[in-house]
Amino acid sequence: MKLGPYIDWKWNGDLQAYANHIATSVVTLRRYINGDRTPKKDMMQKIFDDTDGMVTPNDFYDLAKGKAA
Repeated sequence: MKLGPYIDWKWNGDLQAYANHIATSVVTLRRYINGDRTPKKDMMQKIFDDTDGMVTPNDFYDLAKGKAA
């Protein structure tokens, strides 16, 4: 599950509340959601743990099976 839909579902779309919850800014959170920035390892782990594994590191990459370059 992508981070944006997760926040919409579990946090009623409240980016500010979720950003505060994971100790980041709304601007950074929007960048993660829009794909403009990929979380660093520690933040990726925090998101993975906080979402009980529903948002995984793979969800930040647009990978499709059999599409290797």
